[in-house]
Amino acid sequence: MKKNKNIPLNLKEQINSRIGLICSIVVMLLLVLVFHQLDYQLIQKPADQAAKEAAKQKEEAEAAAKTPEISTATVVAVGDNLFHDSLIESGKSDSGTWNYDKIYENVKDEIQAADIAMVDQETVFTTDHDAVSGYPSFATPTEVGDALINAGFDVIESATNHIDDYGYDYMAQTLNYWKTSHPDVPVLGIHETEEDANSVKVLEVNGIKISFLDYTYGTNNSGWSEQKPEDWWNAVVAGIKELTDGFEKDKVASMIQKAKENSDVLIFVAHWGKEMEPMPTEYEKEWATFLMQQGVDVVIGGHPHTLQPYG
Repeated sequence: MKKNKNIPLNLKEQINSRIGLICSIVVMLLLVLVFHQLDYQLIQKPADQAAKEAAKQKEEAEAAAKTPEISTATVVAVGDNLFHDSLIESGKSDSGTWNYDKIYENVKDEIQAADIAMVDQETVFTTDHDAVSGYPSFATPTEVGDALINAGFDVIESATNHIDDYGYDYMAQTLNYWKTSHPDVPVLGIHETEEDANSVKVLEVNGIKISFLDYTYGTNNSGWSEQKPEDWWNAVVAGIKELTDGFEKDKVASMIQKAKENSDVLIFVAHWGKEMEPMPTEYEKEWATFLMQQGVDVVIGGHPHTLQPYG
C-alpha cells in the first residue's frame, strides 16, 4: 500500500514555511528598492540633470539674445605736450645722445593702463638738433616723439596754434617723422594730402570702433584768429591750409557725420580758449554747443594750459 504524499505540515514546518515566504518577499522588495535606486542614480538623475542644464543654457541663451552685449574702453587724454628750453636741455647727455623717456616715467603706468592714450603734441618736430627752440616759436627734437610712444601713447593730436611756428617745411618734417618712425600711430589734425585730410582715423578697442577728429581755433603765424577764423582761409600761407584742420562749421559738420557713419563713438579734440584762463570762453561754449548738436560723443579741450570745468 502506497504512502500518502500529501501529509499536512506540522506546526513547526508551517512556521518555517511562512518565515521563508516572508523572507523571500522582503528580499524581493529590497531588490526592487535597490534596482529602483540604481535606476534613479545611474539613469534618471543624470537625465534629469542634463535636461535641467539644457533648459538653463537655453534660458541663458535667450536672455543673452535679448540683452545687448556691453563693452567698455578706457581713454586717457594728456596735454599740452609743450617743451620749453629747460625741458629740451634736460634730454641732452654728455655722450651726445638725446632722450626724454624720464619726462614721462612717473605717469607711464597710468598711460599704459588705458585702452587708448591720447596726447596733444603742441609743437612741430625737427631732426636738426641745432634748430630746436623753445618759446616763443617752438621746434622740438624728434626724440620727444620717441619718448611719447615709449610711454604708451596711441594717438597723437597736432592741430594747435604752434603747428606753423616755422612754416610748411617743419610741418612736413613732422609728418614725415611720424610716417617713417611710427607709421601705425594715428596722427590727428595735420595732413600731407587732401585724401588724408578727408579721411577719419578709427581705432577698434574691445569691439568698440572709436573715431577721432582734431581741430584748432587758429595758428600763430598764418593770419588765422579766434575772432575771424575766415582769415585762415583767405590769407593762409602756401601749403598750410591743406595741412591743418581748423574750425570751420561746414567742414567740421561734414567730417563729424563721416566719422559717425564709421564708428560707435566719436572723440573730438578741440584746441581753443585762452591761455591760463580757468573758465571757458564764449567761443568754446558756442563751439561745444555746435559739436553736441552734430552728435559728437566726447569733446576734449586743450590750449589754456590749465584745467577748466568739466561740463
